Amino acid sequence: MRMFRSLQFIQDFLVGLGVADPIEKGLSLFKAFSLAVWMIVDHLQWMHKVGYIKLEAEKRLSEIHSKAWFFGLLSGVVLSGYKLQALYKKKTDDKKKFEEKQFKLTQGIVKNSVDLVIPMARLKWVDASDGVVGLAGTVTSVIGILDTWPKKK
Repeated sequence: MRMFRSLQFIQDFLVGLGVADPIEKGLSLFKAFSLAVWMIVDHLQWMHKVGYIKLEAEKRLSEIHSKAWFFGLLSGVVLSGYKLQALYKKKTDDKKKFEEKQFKLTQGIVKNSVDLVIPMARLKWVDASDGVVGLAGTVTSVIGILDTWPKKK
């Protein structure tokens, strides 16, 4: 369950306020804000579905939900690309640390790019079948599982 996950994105927003690079700061703030809106609307929709609250503008909220998710993912792709570019420009002697950061940023680009299909299909911006949307969700879920799975040392 994703209940209260919006608090993570609000915390990410507060962390983003302290970022020195203005481009990274702007992208971080926009990403965190968009994803917080997405998750708050998700909470409202869930509470409506289980009968805790009554929503009059459910269709409009669904559109806001998908647009916030889309822009959060898109800004995440751009932010990861920006950080990856900065990583390549920065000189480092620690090859292992460089490769770990490079992998995480590339993984973020792939995961968020694949996930973009889902809100785009919901908004009817692309004509994607349920199978394509399901496959996109499956791919990003597997990436998430592999990312959190304990690593052997």
